[in-house]
Amino acid sequence: MRVHIQTFTVRKRFALTISRGTTAQTTNLWVKLEHEGIEGWGEASPFSIGSSPQTTETLLAALLEVAPLLEKFTPCDRQQIEQVLTSVKLPSAAAREST
Repeated sequence: MRVHIQTFTVRKRFALTISRGTTAQTTNLWVKLEHEGIEGWGEASPFSIGSSPQTTETLLAALLEVAPLLEKFTPCDRQQIEQVLTSVKLPSAAAREST
C-alpha cells in the first residue's frame, strides 16, 4: 500500500471567529492510500486540544514517519495497520478510529 501526502490551503469565504481568534485560511493535508489501482482518500486538518496543538507541520511529520511502515500492508490488514498507528502515537487529527 502506498501513501501519498500533499498539503493544500483552504481559503474560507468568510473568516471563522472563535474564542481563540479568527482564521481566514488553513493548510490541511490530503492523504491518499493506493493499493492495486484502488485509492482511498482522507484529509487531516490542524487543530488544538487543550495545550496540545496539532499543527500542519506536526501532522505532516507524523504521517511521513508512518507512511513507510504501511507499505507492507494491504487495506484488508486493518488490525495490523491499527497496531502500527497506535504504536507510533499518530496524532488524533491524522488518525481515523476503526468502525
